[in-house]
Amino acid sequence: MLKDFSTIHRQSSIYLDRQLKQFGISSGQFMYIIIACENDGLSQEDIASDLKIDKSSVARTIKQLESDGYVSRVVSSEDKRQYCVYATEKAKQIYSKLVDTLEVCEDYLTEELTDIEVDLLNRLLEKMINRIKNY
Repeated sequence: MLKDFSTIHRQSSIYLDRQLKQFGISSGQFMYIIIACENDGLSQEDIASDLKIDKSSVARTIKQLESDGYVSRVVSSEDKRQYCVYATEKAKQIYSKLVDTLEVCEDYLTEELTDIEVDLLNRLLEKMINRIKNY
């Protein structure tokens, strides 16, 4: 089963990388932009928690996106050790295209499934994700 997850991830990443190339971002970066656009001012720590990625990886990716003009970081007024991440106008301009690209990929993956199967798949994946969080 993990081999299948790996194949889906790898092939989806290849598709997304091709689609996202026009924006100068990769499949490893686009979710950060989506999160920044949907949750302006979220801390890097919260982003790490949402994406289930270690803090140092999040910090590196956010720093790169900041250099590319997609996000800005501001020291938190509540905790000077934390940065809050804000989507820039550049990110907001491509946000809907990123969401559309993600939806096209998801629709393609589930095209041959019934609505009931998609619902079941989502529920099963959610159970597995909740289980692995405690591993």
